Amino acid sequence: MPTKEEYWKNPEEHKRLCKEYKKKNKDKIKQQQKKYNKIRWEQNREKLLKQHHKWYIKNRERILKYTKNYYNKPENIDKKKISSIIYRQRHPEREKAHQLAKYIKINKNSKCEICGSNKFLHRHHKDYNKPLEVNVLCRDCHNQIHQKYKEIE
Repeated sequence: MPTKEEYWKNPEEHKRLCKEYKKKNKDKIKQQQKKYNKIRWEQNREKLLKQHHKWYIKNRERILKYTKNYYNKPENIDKKKISSIIYRQRHPEREKAHQLAKYIKINKNSKCEICGSNKFLHRHHKDYNKPLEVNVLCRDCHNQIHQKYKEIE
């Protein structure tokens, strides 16, 4: 390992050595990064979630535009279809519940069971084994409920 003086005399050589080390030790570096990221996540979970949420809100339009463009490209349409087929195969009870819930009408007078809003209403299953037991929730409350489920898992 060169000293600071040696480094400043020949920084290009030092860069070359670093690149060489990275090439030789890709797997080792990757494992160290995973380990570091896992520890960082465990120690700062709440802070990182808040940061990500702020970033998402700030960049929401850009993210939605990118996502829409990505899935509208011909080469990515098949990827979306395949991923939805795999999801349905892995979770047949959810697929059945979603299909049955389509037949449960949401009236114009319906309101969110949590906040009382009547905009952007969704159907929510607490238990996919009971596909006809559906809660009517607005988009925001529905997303909050699923966020809580993710935190528990």
